[in-house]
Amino acid sequence: MSSSNAVDALFPATTSDAGVAAGDSSHALTVTLCSSSAQPCPASEGDDASYRVVFGSGRGVIRSRGQAMADVYKELRDRTSSGERLDAEPHTPNASGPRVPIGTGSTKKPGASGDDPLSQCAFQLLDLVDGVGEVTLDVVHGSSGCKVSLGRAADGGVSRCLVQEPERERRPGK
Repeated sequence: MSSSNAVDALFPATTSDAGVAAGDSSHALTVTLCSSSAQPCPASEGDDASYRVVFGSGRGVIRSRGQAMADVYKELRDRTSSGERLDAEPHTPNASGPRVPIGTGSTKKPGASGDDPLSQCAFQLLDLVDGVGEVTLDVVHGSSGCKVSLGRAADGGVSRCLVQEPERERRPGK
């Protein structure tokens, strides 16, 4: 590969994907239900469902449901506390898998950690993984008033906000 091609390969293409430039996001985390994955997961020790969790573009680790939930929560907490915005994108690893509409379902999970919106969001995202097979959390740039959204709207419309940003105090006269 020539040196100019090697340099070009470092910069992602910025083609538009559902209204957001593909170069404007990067994978933070991908969670895949092992039973719906094309890649086989090693057998788990318990009866609990197993998940493949991949941080960024790194290697995947096999996790129990509780471990995957903790990974999702920690990623949500760390990224949103540093000011990043995330978009959850559901995927069906095999085309014959179930389709779950992303606009339905309760936003509250019974028994989740009280009023913690990030905990509620983590439960909701793992339930979505159980329904469709895979969810990718992407870091997105721009201001939307939403810390964590679900699905970029292909028609330019508004995606579903899972975790709102706190309202900012406004100064009089502005």
